[in-house]
Amino acid sequence: MRKLKFLSLIITLVILLSFSLSYANTTNLKSGLPTDQFYQKNELLTMKTTAALSQYSKQNRNSNQFIFNTALNKFTYDELHKMGYSKSDIAAMEEYRDYPISNIPSSILSRVGANCNISLRKLSHNISDYETSAGMKAVWRWNKAPLFLGTDIIAFSWGEPFSVDVNDSYAEVEFLNENGIVLSSKTLSIYDLDPNHGCSFRYKIGSHLGISRGEAYVHISESRAKIYDFEARASYGHQTFLGSISISWRGITINFSPSINEMDKDFVRFRK
Repeated sequence: MRKLKFLSLIITLVILLSFSLSYANTTNLKSGLPTDQFYQKNELLTMKTTAALSQYSKQNRNSNQFIFNTALNKFTYDELHKMGYSKSDIAAMEEYRDYPISNIPSSILSRVGANCNISLRKLSHNISDYETSAGMKAVWRWNKAPLFLGTDIIAFSWGEPFSVDVNDSYAEVEFLNENGIVLSSKTLSIYDLDPNHGCSFRYKIGSHLGISRGEAYVHISESRAKIYDFEARASYGHQTFLGSISISWRGITINFSPSINEMDKDFVRFRK
């Protein structure tokens, strides 16, 4: 009997240990977020853990992935400060400037790298005898200006064959300094359009070396059917190296070209 109890205790401990190890492998200890979500939001961690790193390496053979050295040669101390990087951030760049990004600790990259978050909100969902219409808003913000300053994309998709009201869909972008003061703003029109699946806005993220934030509004409608239940998605794509930029849709799935990394995404369900 004692042997059975002891054996049962051993089995329980093994199961608990396996669960703990499994959880540790899928969760970032510092953020509490699942690993894939944590890496998605940080520019430098995303570079380290996705195909973008190999693409960057091919285009920058001489730099050999020395991300911090490239940044320190490209920007002055004052410019980095205006972009939101603190003294300790810049000191870490100096300390690891001779390291390829693959050898820089993830804890350093997560602290120094810029994070981008996007959230999607449902604004309206109306059904009449004539049409089904819906409105949504995506809100995004960087906590710092990213070190790679190219063209970024705010993309939408939906799971039913809606048409986009181009005249009633737009985005507003603001660029802030390190103190949160607005330096400039810009209104964006739809750039990429798939009539039945999605649309997107593009903007140059390097304006004024400022920290960017924005809101994008999309209105969709369908006159041939009453749609009571569907899902929509918003994704933020960040250009991490030079190359052609493209986007495509397959249902609710958004596909960016290799030069664009998906930083963050959000979903919302419309239901009547």
